[in-house]
Amino acid sequence: MRRKFCDIRILLIAAAVTLIFLETRMMIGVEEKKEVPVAAVVIMACNRPDYLERTIKSVLEYQRPIATKFPLFISQDGTNPNVKTKARSYNQITYMQHVTSGPVNTERQGELVAYYKIARHYKWALDKLFFIHGFSRVIILEDDMEIAPDFFDYFEAAAALLDKDKYAPFQLF
Repeated sequence: MRRKFCDIRILLIAAAVTLIFLETRMMIGVEEKKEVPVAAVVIMACNRPDYLERTIKSVLEYQRPIATKFPLFISQDGTNPNVKTKARSYNQITYMQHVTSGPVNTERQGELVAYYKIARHYKWALDKLFFIHGFSRVIILEDDMEIAPDFFDYFEAAAALLDKDKYAPFQLF
């Protein structure tokens, strides 16, 4: 009787180990099938909520069916409350906010400080997307743009071509 009980316990343990093994393999298989994004899409905004809304609607019209391939971000430069409210009203968009701190020193006397502020915002947003979020490609839109119906198809095809090009050390869209 004791021998049968031990044999049954061994069989149950073996069955449990097999199930764990199969579950693990199935989970790995699911993870391997995860869709890798083609590129992040970032809309650069500052102080024009009406323009931003038009751009968002244009992008979402064509992005929704393929949202996992092109995750959408809005990067706001500054603290305009209307832009922030508009950007955060869309739950499928990740909102980022850049607030300039410190004085801006221009290289030459008479240069516009605004250009340096814009450059700081772009660098900040791209650093976030490449280094914090880990994207290998980023498509930049400004808050006054509307996109064509084939916009995402074009960038997906371009990405595939660039991936195959052994002479392309880096990729620019």
